[in-house]
Order: sequence, then structure tokens, then C-alpha cells
Amino acid sequence: MYMLVALNQKNQHVYADKLKTERRTNTKKEEYICPCCQAPVFLKQGKLKQAHFAHYHQTTCQVFSEGETEEHLLGKKLLFEWFVKQGVPCQLEAYLPGLKQRPDLLVWLNSKTPIVIEFQCSSLSSDRMIERTEGYQNNQYEVYWILGSKFKFTQKLTSFQRLFMKKNKTYGYYLYSLDVYQRQLHLISNIHQKKCHSK
Repeated sequence: MYMLVALNQKNQHVYADKLKTERRTNTKKEEYICPCCQAPVFLKQGKLKQAHFAHYHQTTCQVFSEGETEEHLLGKKLLFEWFVKQGVPCQLEAYLPGLKQRPDLLVWLNSKTPIVIEFQCSSLSSDRMIERTEGYQNNQYEVYWILGSKFKFTQKLTSFQRLFMKKNKTYGYYLYSLDVYQRQLHLISNIHQKKCHSK
């Protein structure tokens, strides 16, 4: 159960990758808690895996119960760092208590209400995707989905990819995908869907 963000004793958000660097010079042991269930968590860091927080014991925390791939962790971090470099206010793994959801990113652009960004690397049922999207929208959050490498657009649009399309005047129907290893965000725009006519 990976999480990149936890709360410290001052109730401030702290990021696992930054703590990994800071701990080399600071020997003081600090305690952290899960932003969702308020249970104690600890920092895990190694040479192979992304630094992250984990619950001490098996938990009933619903929000952090889903396993995450390395691609998903790297993608969230990459997007977060990009927004921060652009000077765009952004929060990683923000917990929304009213929705009991933890979107990958909340980004504040030109409005008071943040935009939700979800990086989707694993399969998701259409019902669950629609439920999550409508949950955000019903609470005044605009949501953008970015697809991982498993769902990268090639020649033919799949029914799964169709779920994540958006439409506007500039791009027509469009999709976003992220290649975390090449560090490239792709915009596939002006997607045209052929209608099949039955005889």
C-alpha cells in the first residue's frame, strides 16, 4: 500500500522522496500519519523502489488499499514535479473527505476549485470510471484522465480509451497519455470515430 504523502506531527503534508534526501543529514526520528485514516505510517526507502510511506499493520484504510505499480508512482511524481516547476499550485495525493477519494493530483489553475488529474495505469470497469468521474463533477471538480503505457493509443481506438476522451473546440475529441520512462506527455487530438451502419 504505497503512498507518497503523509502528515507530520504539525499536520503538514510531507513527501517521501524529499524526506529520503533530508534524512541523510537529520537523525531525529519523526512520526507520520496517514492523511485518510489517521493511523501511524512509516517511511520506506531503498535503492530499487520509489521512497514511500506504508502502514505499520494490515489496515482497513479504504483509500490506500489499492496496490500501485511503479509506473503509477513515477507518473504521479513526474506530473507533480512538472506543475511545481511551472509555478502552478498543486497537491499530490490530496484526500477529499466528502468523496472518500484520493485523486493523484489536485491542480489550481485559474479557478478557486482545483482540477483533478488521475493517471490511469491499470484496468478499470466503465461503471467505476463513470462513478469516479461523476463523483468529482458533482462536487464541482473538473477531471482529466491521463492513460499509462498499457493503454497508449496506437492505430485503433479501444472501447476502454473511449471512456477517457474529452472534447473541446480546439482539439475536438482528445486523449492524454504519459510515458514515464521517456518523460513525455502525449496529446492525441481530433480523434474521429467511424460509425458502423448495419444492413
